[in-house]
Amino acid sequence: MAAEMAALQQLHWRLEELEQRVGVGACEPSKVADELVRVQLALSNIAGKRERIKILCSCSIPSQQPVSPQSS
Repeated sequence: MAAEMAALQQLHWRLEELEQRVGVGACEPSKVADELVRVQLALSNIAGKRERIKILCSCSIPSQQPVSPQSS
């Protein structure tokens, strides 16, 4: 039980240190939301381009038919 409490305390200290490094509360919520929207837009653009590339690649590569053994 003591080891679990020590691990929990260590996690708490790490969280506090991370919050200080990041600066929790330093940014305005609207600014964070704007940045998240920009990231989401960029990711959706990348996904759209990826889908177009997949379509183009599947159209340009002819489908290969399995080779049947020739009877002699």
